[in-house]
Formats: sequence, C-alpha cells, structure tokens
Amino acid sequence: MVAKRELLESLREQVQRIETAGRPNGQFVSLGCPALDALLPQRGDALLPQRGDALLPQRGIARGTIHEWLAPRGGSGAEILSLIAAREACRDGGALAVIDSIGCFYPPAAALWGIGLENTIVIRSDSRRDAAWAIDQALRCSAVAAVWGFVDLIGERWLRRFQLSAEQSGCLGLFVRPAAEAGKPTWSESQWLCRGVPRRASRNFRIAALAKPVAHQSKDSSRELAAHQRDGEDRLVQVRLARLRGGAAGASVTLQIDFQTGGVQVARRDNEADCVRLSERLANPAVGRRAARA
Repeated sequence: MVAKRELLESLREQVQRIETAGRPNGQFVSLGCPALDALLPQRGDALLPQRGDALLPQRGIARGTIHEWLAPRGGSGAEILSLIAAREACRDGGALAVIDSIGCFYPPAAALWGIGLENTIVIRSDSRRDAAWAIDQALRCSAVAAVWGFVDLIGERWLRRFQLSAEQSGCLGLFVRPAAEAGKPTWSESQWLCRGVPRRASRNFRIAALAKPVAHQSKDSSRELAAHQRDGEDRLVQVRLARLRGGAAGASVTLQIDFQTGGVQVARRDNEADCVRLSERLANPAVGRRAARA
C-alpha cells in the first residue's frame, strides 16, 4: 500500500509538472481576500521573503492560468470578487483588459473598488465570437496582467485556447460565468461558486473584519456610484471552491461585501462568535476577574 501511494504521488507530481511547464515559475497572485486565499493550498515552491531570512509559503492563484466565478444571477458577488482579484494581479504593473460585451462595466464603481482606470482597457463587441477572439488576443499580450469579463455560452475549444494563451504570456484570465457551468468540463484552474445569502438567514451572522475597505476616490465619484447603484448596501455571499485543478475542492466561506467601497469581510454565525468569546475567557480567566473587579 505504501508503494502504491508513493507511485501515485510521483505520477501526480509528473502530471503537474507537465501541465504547468509553460507557466511563469513561482508567480502567484492573492485573491485580495485572506479568507479566500485560505481555501487554496499552500504553494511550497513559491516562497515570499519575510523580515529577516525567513521564507513563508504563499497562497494564491498562479499567473498564466484562467479562473471562473460562477453565479446564478447578477449581483451575487461574483463580479466584485473577480474584479478584486484582477486588481491584485495588476498591482505590479500590467494592464487590465475588460471584455464588456453586455455593457455593464461601470468605471466609477470600479475606481471605488481600487481599479486603476488609467491602466484599464475596455473592449466592447456585438457578438460572442468577436468577444471570444478579443479575450484570446488580450490573453496573448504580455503587457496585459489580467483579462476580466462575462463569458456565458462558449465552447470548450475556446476555453482551451484561453488556457494556452494565458500560459504563453503569463496573463490571468478571470471570467464571470453562469452557475449552470458548474460541473461541466473546463480548462479553468479553479471555479468559485457565489450565492447570495437570503436576508432572513443573514441575521444569524456577525462580522469580523479581515480586509479594510478601499478608500473613496472622491466625493463626486461616490455620489455618482450611489445614484447608479441604489441598493449598494452590504450583502452576505457564500463562496464555495467548486473546482480546483490538482487540489481538493468543496471548502466554503461566507463573506460580507460592501458593494460601494469594495470592502470584503468574513461573516461568522452568532453562536460561533459566542463560542470564540467563551474560549477566550476560559483561556485567560485572570483577565475576566480583573475586568469584574474593575
């Protein structure tokens, strides 16, 4: 049994090396949310320099790959979460190519979410074929750090072309797709299924901040965004890692998303928060006694 496990592990490593031979070595991008990064495996071959000589494994998605955010309908959080990942991909330079075939990309909102509009290229087309061709050409360009857009009905051959183009240039492909695509054959490295939490169920959650909201760019852009998105309040979104090439999927997390600022926080259930506070008191009983005497 031990020999079989070692053989299978060796074969997995060989397959992974073959599949990733054309990608930039050791370059990973954070999803912009520590809670989502925590659902991904540690990358021991991509080490981040820390203070001193210590090196820590990095979590994130590899450059030169394509990824999908699946949602049953618009406003489920897939758009903003994928755009936040695109923002992180462009931090070290490189343009963001937005394929906006349905005319829904709103630059003032993107600016509030931290997208640099001076480095953003918006491409609009009238047909799916033209949009697919534009995605493929943008993925091939080494000056583009990430390609983002809505991709609904598209064949597996196009997805394969997207994967090969991304591997060639080191670009990231970040696509929002219908939830019905979950479980279907794909060449994407990962699939993230996003579902909004009903308002009644959202009362059972409390918020623990994981990431600070993006600062507002200006008062004018804030008013413009508020007029465009009248229901721009905080929402709870359940995000599940539905597919991960070469890794385990199925883990999920519930997030609170501020659609006006792009802030992302993790949500925990009320009883979970109470358990955390109780465990802290049990771990530090002296602190509780001092507080009671005060």
